[in-house]
Amino acid sequence: LGLPFRVLVASDWHLGLWKGRRFLRRAVAVIEKEEADLILMPGDFVYLMRRNGLGVFSELSQVGAPIFGVLGNHDLMEFSKEEMTAALGAVRLVDNRCEVVSVVGEKMAICGVGDLMMEDDRYEGVMAAMDLRRRGEVSRVLVLMHNPDGVRKMVLECGVEVAELVDLVVCGHTHGGQLRMPRWLRRFAVPCEEDFVSGFYEVCGVRVLVSAGLGETLLPLRLGVRPEVVISNKWRKLC
Repeated sequence: LGLPFRVLVASDWHLGLWKGRRFLRRAVAVIEKEEADLILMPGDFVYLMRRNGLGVFSELSQVGAPIFGVLGNHDLMEFSKEEMTAALGAVRLVDNRCEVVSVVGEKMAICGVGDLMMEDDRYEGVMAAMDLRRRGEVSRVLVLMHNPDGVRKMVLECGVEVAELVDLVVCGHTHGGQLRMPRWLRRFAVPCEEDFVSGFYEVCGVRVLVSAGLGETLLPLRLGVRPEVVISNKWRKLC
């Protein structure tokens, strides 16, 4: 990515039905070991979690680096934005808004787009970040969205200038398919309209990173797609 600092991406935790505090602690240990300067979490923190289980996210306060995130479809199906914001105290949620942050002396805008499936996707945060970049007030723009299908819609809403002004869009949602399948079967396993699985893509000139994430839906099973965090341009397998 050519970044002068270390970015770590941890998506799709899906804590609740199958995973809990023990798994979160293991993941936090991996994150701390990587000594990232910036941590991005593109949604789906919970999966069929009871309200009294939301306290598990207090473990994230141990992470020293700034954490930015957006909510995913499961987060918004199960809880209100207010409940998730309170539970994720250490995570600065940027759904449909923009924040300016200094990382290793570099000033950048981090903005988010709300979840596409839950019809919470708006683009004022991206527009504000692009305007800051035009005026030279920030040197980079990073966009967080849960569902990578929203990238093409973002270009339509914000204009082709997105390709010039946005350095990277970070997404999750796919679980890498959760089960490794032949290409012709992917459509049944990957919850995207476009051909996103995991890795780097280019959409209308916009660079997109899709992480296979950490958790699962339906069954606590992955086959050929291990839980992962992504550090800069290298994948680190969680287990």
